Amino acid sequence: MFLFQDWFHFSTVIFPTLHGKLYGYTVRDFTNLSKRIELGKKLYSILFHKDLHEHFLQFSRREEHSGSRWDYEKYIGCKTSVSPILRLTFPIVSHHIHTQPDWSKNSKIKKAWVQPVNPVEHPELTDWFIRKRKELLIASLLFSTK
Repeated sequence: MFLFQDWFHFSTVIFPTLHGKLYGYTVRDFTNLSKRIELGKKLYSILFHKDLHEHFLQFSRREEHSGSRWDYEKYIGCKTSVSPILRLTFPIVSHHIHTQPDWSKNSKIKKAWVQPVNPVEHPELTDWFIRKRKELLIASLLFSTK
């Protein structure tokens, strides 16, 4: 289910700022529990980084979250967005994944899960995001059914 997103780096958690900088980390191998825990620790290290946290906080206080990339694209110089407001576009969906057993009740805690994580070396993703945005636009034009 997540393989396509892994291959094309479509799953990236982004922390925007009012100054037009984007920080974050790409989700990889999301089906692996240890990788999800490592991802959470890396995101935590970015979100609460002493030089960045206040910028993320300022953004969240000013910008109401709509689920659209436009929430932060306007701060990086984009003039328009094709990203819809998600709550107006898609209905709430109930997922079957909630019926799976709770892994934490029958699993031992691995030492690696509680070890400090190496900080993300280059958490700024602004230039990467702009390139990815162009790739997605080109792909949508190529595969458009109009």
